[in-house]
Amino acid sequence: AMPPFTAVRAAALALLALHGVVGDPLSKKAPFKGLDPVAVWRHFNALCQLPRCSGQEGAVVEYVRSVAESQGAEWIMDSVGNLVVLRPASDSADTVTVHTHLDMACARGSDGAESAEPVQVTLREDGWAVAEKSRMGADSGVGIAVALALLEEPADAPLPP
Repeated sequence: AMPPFTAVRAAALALLALHGVVGDPLSKKAPFKGLDPVAVWRHFNALCQLPRCSGQEGAVVEYVRSVAESQGAEWIMDSVGNLVVLRPASDSADTVTVHTHLDMACARGSDGAESAEPVQVTLREDGWAVAEKSRMGADSGVGIAVALALLEEPADAPLPP
């Protein structure tokens, strides 16, 4: 079970990110200023603040569920923690699956323990985003952010389910 403070933090970050208060790539402090699509980088910035080491994905699960619920989307979670979010199709479009994983391989400190510290991402001059304190960069964070940005598209956007 997720500790209560983590659930509250995740829910608060989700609400703040949805309203552009945190995770806003247009803020002067954000490393993603000026990047499009804005919704992708807003979610990615918010996701970088959440702990999501393998086996400790509670906060990011809560974030994704909060975004899904804010969009009126249905979600299902199985007994091992797989989360599926369903978005209705536009007209009679064919089914498309957007798939990613929520956990990441976190960096290990000198004591060998995984660090659940926020991922520090910098945007280099050559355009590459580089994550500090992570063995695998942001490890699918952009995939999650793209899926959430698609979920936020207007109901009449020409998207498959």
